[in-house]
Amino acid sequence: MGLALAFPAPALAGPEQAVGLKRAVMLEAAELRVRDLVELRGVRLPARIADMIVMRLPLGTAKLDLPAEQAAALVRRRVPGLRPAAVRGAVVRIRTTATRPGTEAAELRVPGRCFEAAASLAAGATLTQADISEAGCDTRPVARMRYSSGGLVSAVEPVAAGSYLGRLPRLPERAIGKGASLTLRSSAGPVTIERSVVAMQPARSGGKLFVKDESGKVFPAPLILAGEGRSQ
Repeated sequence: MGLALAFPAPALAGPEQAVGLKRAVMLEAAELRVRDLVELRGVRLPARIADMIVMRLPLGTAKLDLPAEQAAALVRRRVPGLRPAAVRGAVVRIRTTATRPGTEAAELRVPGRCFEAAASLAAGATLTQADISEAGCDTRPVARMRYSSGGLVSAVEPVAAGSYLGRLPRLPERAIGKGASLTLRSSAGPVTIERSVVAMQPARSGGKLFVKDESGKVFPAPLILAGEGRSQ
């Protein structure tokens, strides 16, 4: 649950107190916190807010280039009163020297469950269980992936069949990627209205996402893929 954050009126008044995002982050653990992403001038966040976790990197991830707009959205979702500015097209470069505390760090040094692409993937494609096949863990370069807070994984660039993906979180059986064309169905009694919308983010079937209609209006909607009831 997000926490509303209130500042005194003058606290964010001048440009010197702008709320921004760091360009590079070095972590010693897999948890990405508010203080790791946010850059503040003239304001000091309370420790309980600064230490809030906004994302956990998937096991085995040593580096991640997180789009600045997505990083800002993660912060806003966790602390709605904190709105860092994000430059379109910019990225926050995240590097970590460890994954999660405990036995998982040791697990990286021994063979385990890793995966490779079962077929070619387009840039922006959201991975599902059908897109991967199990492979031995090794030192091959890992294809670049983008991780969302909902546990979804998307290809940053085209991925060839057989490319090494390393360790991955549990993937959904069905999902869609950002930019997918969808049909929104709204029912009122016996009347059903359909209109075309575009997905503004990756999503798994049964979850929620933001969509944009032909007029440019953006709003949330549930996602139910064909064959599972109502289609969105």
